[in-house]
Amino acid sequence: MIRNAQVAMLKESHPVYTGKSEGEVIRIKGDLMAGFHHNLPIKALPYILEELQSARHPYLIASAAYALRGLKTPLPQTVPYLLKAAGNLAHGDDTFFFDQDEHTTALKELFKTIKWHGAYAKAYIANVTALSDKLYLDREGKKLLKEAINAINGDARQTGNCCDEDLFCGGNIKPFGGIKKIKSLVLEDQEGGQIKYGEFFNGKPAVLVFFYSRCDNPDKCSLTITRLAHLQKQLEGKAKIAAITYDAEYDVAHRLKNYGLNRQIKFNNDVRFFRVNADFEQLRAYLDLGVNYIGPYVNKHTIELYVLNSKGEAVASFSRLQWENQEVINKVNSLLNSKKTTTAQSFYSILLSAGMAFFPKCPLCVMAYLSAFGISGMNALWVGNWLFPAMMVLFGINILVLAMRCRTNRFFLPLYLSCTGVVILIGDHLLLHEKAVTMAGLICILAGALTNAWGRRLQQMFGFGLVSA
Repeated sequence: MIRNAQVAMLKESHPVYTGKSEGEVIRIKGDLMAGFHHNLPIKALPYILEELQSARHPYLIASAAYALRGLKTPLPQTVPYLLKAAGNLAHGDDTFFFDQDEHTTALKELFKTIKWHGAYAKAYIANVTALSDKLYLDREGKKLLKEAINAINGDARQTGNCCDEDLFCGGNIKPFGGIKKIKSLVLEDQEGGQIKYGEFFNGKPAVLVFFYSRCDNPDKCSLTITRLAHLQKQLEGKAKIAAITYDAEYDVAHRLKNYGLNRQIKFNNDVRFFRVNADFEQLRAYLDLGVNYIGPYVNKHTIELYVLNSKGEAVASFSRLQWENQEVINKVNSLLNSKKTTTAQSFYSILLSAGMAFFPKCPLCVMAYLSAFGISGMNALWVGNWLFPAMMVLFGINILVLAMRCRTNRFFLPLYLSCTGVVILIGDHLLLHEKAVTMAGLICILAGALTNAWGRRLQQMFGFGLVSA
């Protein structure tokens, strides 16, 4: 229970960070991560990897690297995050005390954790070795890096290629609720125009990210919008694209527009940036956004992208770690394919319903259909007078069947139509020999068969039917 509570406190929206300065947030979160050094719950791993991937503050990086050694077994997939964190420290490192008797730095903690990986880092040995040329290292730093390289090369353990935990893929599906509450939410776009959430996020899938222009971490908001621009090109109009600011008070229309344009976003009716002037808390609650504030200012936030369906409902989220564009595209395509399947199913359902409505409901009706379609087929194969007697037999059967049924259900329109058709065909065969007249007779017979099958519904719909007294 205590561990679960500690993991929950790593989330940016936790009340513990509300009203705290950025420095206080860094200290609280860093202390929480360092506390996992002896036992890192797998549920906390995404938070650790997020800090390694995008944090700039040395204490957060040091705490994350320190905590990673709390896993029972190293994971090969975590090594690239350690390498990325080393690059993030190019602007400067700092000194800390995790153990009271020994000081450390963020870079030293990274090297110790790479060394701890041993054979699990062999796939990245070239990248680890290259750190000696990319980073400025003091004597102790060079010593620790060399120890890490030797540990990797000298470790004979056999390692698997991947872990069982699905922690390195995006598109997690979680329960989202309360969509009705935010459909009326008013959004103001980069041109100053207003539109309701339910009006914009409607009609086709959408990709939605969050950012704010005052973010000073280039690996978060700026990179998010830059990657969104690349995603826009790849989606080629298949989905709507939107970005909503965490900082509505500062990010007015022209700032939203400039921020997007400077990162290659191409605005149009389906691609917009928004701010929410009122009731942002409703949206924050619906998507469970990872953001917290000190007054009106953002003090901590995460990376988050959501895939919405054609009704504006969130169906997948990519949070904390930078998403892979292809994974997002796959999610959008699955929604589009699902919609096509649903449309096709609806079409075939309607077709089937219509077929069932017209299909004869009893054996007597079957004979009427067969005679009508049989005459149609024989008309196309009319080769001589010998066929006429056979047709007369079919006509007789058809009229006899219809007469019996019409007498039973007291609905005589089918009989009148069929008799009219037979008279037309007989007259045409004996006197006119015109194809158009033949087709008119066939249509009357077919209409008689159809009204026989659908008679009662016609009576109910239109209130007629040539019913006898």
